[in-house]
Amino acid sequence: MALTTVTLHGELLDLDGLTPAVGTVTFKTLIELNDTVDNITYPPATFVATLDLNGEFTIVLPATDNPDITPLNWVYQVFISTATWRETIYVQLPFAPGTTEFADLVRLDYDPCTGQILGTPVPPDDAALFVLKAGDTMTGNLIINANLQVSGDANVDGTLSAQYQGISGDIVRLLSTALSTGVTSGGNITINANPALIDIGPTAGWIVDYNSSGTIGGTNPQLTYVNFAGQAGIALTGPPTQTTTWWLIDSAGTVIQQAANPSPTQYRTHLVLGASAQFGGANFLVQDLPTIQSQPAAQFVDLTHALGPFSKSGNQISANGVNLMIDKAAGSMFARAFNQTPNYLDPHNATLTAQSPVSARRATATAVLPALETLIDVANYDPGGLGVVTPVGGGVNTSTNFRVWGFASPTPGDQVTIQYGQNTYSTLALAADSIGTGSYIPNPLFVDGALLGWISVIRSATNLSDPNQAIFTRAGKFATP
Repeated sequence: MALTTVTLHGELLDLDGLTPAVGTVTFKTLIELNDTVDNITYPPATFVATLDLNGEFTIVLPATDNPDITPLNWVYQVFISTATWRETIYVQLPFAPGTTEFADLVRLDYDPCTGQILGTPVPPDDAALFVLKAGDTMTGNLIINANLQVSGDANVDGTLSAQYQGISGDIVRLLSTALSTGVTSGGNITINANPALIDIGPTAGWIVDYNSSGTIGGTNPQLTYVNFAGQAGIALTGPPTQTTTWWLIDSAGTVIQQAANPSPTQYRTHLVLGASAQFGGANFLVQDLPTIQSQPAAQFVDLTHALGPFSKSGNQISANGVNLMIDKAAGSMFARAFNQTPNYLDPHNATLTAQSPVSARRATATAVLPALETLIDVANYDPGGLGVVTPVGGGVNTSTNFRVWGFASPTPGDQVTIQYGQNTYSTLALAADSIGTGSYIPNPLFVDGALLGWISVIRSATNLSDPNQAIFTRAGKFATP
């Protein structure tokens, strides 16, 4: 048999140079070997050396440069697996009498897919090949072709970049453009035990100097983290006649007092905390009014829910003709997220189609009637908003006010609902004059609707185009029903 072997010895220690490594060193022949003398074929094989108590191993392996074995100068794949070192390397093991040391083997730049040695062999340098998981310093690039999980703090001195869909970006810079100046925590204002003085609690926040038309550079935006330790017993600096004092903290952590409401500029350059009020030198009121940095999307939802949906343009209502039907012009309305499904690029703006005549549902303060109707039910109303459709009493000119509501539905039949009036008036003019006054109970489902207008109408009306029988009043964006 032409196969020749080499005795290989190795010793692996941890970086302290004292502690024996624990683990294995595995050698693989990646290709079949052919003995041209004895006509023997050796399939790829694996040889495992286990480190002893001294971190040493000795193993006998076939030499890679035997001229009677083809191919000549083949390569071992070596996998090192210890508690502090896991690495795959490629080496050749030329024949030599005696014992060959593992530390003397030359590591190869080898492509296992093509079986080609790609470049000049690189001599081993264990200290440069790995870092200790217990703590170490790496001076080169770290390329990770897998998920990276960090348990604990990750501090980066310099640029932290990431790539997404082929585009690279500085993560910290991208995040900074989404920040606003504001308080992240603390900042509460209280009256001291001495009512002439004010206490301010510990405060943390960011001041973001961001000029979108300014020079591109590392200081735009300029982020300043303010960590104010708190201060007790602050005396007022304003004159005795100054009732209100606003409290701010600048980028240097200095407390600022002023009589005027903070300006738009100051809301970007200072942490605005709130205000206090005094009379005769004694503070009697404090109010925290910070710019809250947390949950910006939820704060947008808070605002839109408070304002409610509203008509942006169009949507005028008018008489259809000599009848009890109405028309509605095409228009648009703002209703948060109602347009998300058909158009995620414009999720809050909806288009309401023109209708002539309008096909709408009728509603009381407690229910929406399912049938679509084209006629205005001028002879009935919902007294006191109790949900009971009741005939309008009194003379022929007794009048009520119908409310016309718009909704951001993609279905035209669901875009308009008409709610009955809840009060009666002796004349049409009195009904129209009462719009926006008195009490009225909107149907609770209409929190998602926008008031488009009112129809003041006499109970005996037959022609809504007659101004003596009906008056149409258009609602403002935030009109009271």
